[in-house]
Amino acid sequence: MVRKTLYGAAIALLGLSTIQAAVADTKIDNSALESTAFRPHDRTFGLVYTMPAEVNETLHRSLGGMLTERLLTLGLETEAIRTNIPHVTVVHIHNADPTTPAKMLEALPTPPKPLNVTLKKFYTTEAAKGAGQPWWLDLGVVKEGDGFERMMAYNTAATAALTPLRDGPLPRVTGPVFAKMADAGKELVKTVGVSGVNVVKNGEELRSHNPHNTLVYSTKTFSPEIQQSMGALADQFNQILPEGIPATFKTVSIVELAFSGNVTREIYRVDLETGAVLDVATGKTVTR
Repeated sequence: MVRKTLYGAAIALLGLSTIQAAVADTKIDNSALESTAFRPHDRTFGLVYTMPAEVNETLHRSLGGMLTERLLTLGLETEAIRTNIPHVTVVHIHNADPTTPAKMLEALPTPPKPLNVTLKKFYTTEAAKGAGQPWWLDLGVVKEGDGFERMMAYNTAATAALTPLRDGPLPRVTGPVFAKMADAGKELVKTVGVSGVNVVKNGEELRSHNPHNTLVYSTKTFSPEIQQSMGALADQFNQILPEGIPATFKTVSIVELAFSGNVTREIYRVDLETGAVLDVATGKTVTR
């Protein structure tokens, strides 16, 4: 879908020149896209909005028990215990270089002010339809309002600024997933290393980003039984929270992630109100 806002278009065009300059100095290896197997996962880093504590509490108390019971019933024990810091993704990149987070912080476009959005509608999704794995149980973001528009505009800017730091495509979009993608998704994987992000092409902002929070990360085969059972559970969750959950995102963080996109550690946290940067491991403020 093609969308343009004055703010989004301005930062997108700025981002386009940024990505073109950065790519000239970066060696990016897309050879894994020719393989039928997933690219081996080394290290993935990303930029995410961490979920507000009160939203996590609502989800845990309202749905957590039901979700765990369903996963255990389906034999998805790994999914039931998989580590994740709840979040809404901006963009992910793969790079084995441990200095990548610091480089991301240096390249980071000025984040938006705090974002007010509504989290609503649970659903299951595959990395690519028919690929088999990975798959997720997600909670969407309502696609309207000032908070959503600014969230989308920042995705465009951050994608342009950060994806040149990748060493190649995200492993989870290679192999059987890449083979099942439509042409538009394949083009994004080739040019920015991942699908589902906003980019600028021929002066137009192309929006394929679908911001969401993920409750289940799975690398098991998305069998018909699992699809039916998890889809039914998503329907139940939508009955329990029909109006969704209002959320205010006050920080954006540079994080490390596992293969399927679950956040395993927070590295730098940026306050959206003040712009202050916290080194999470040391508790010290960082100067950009």
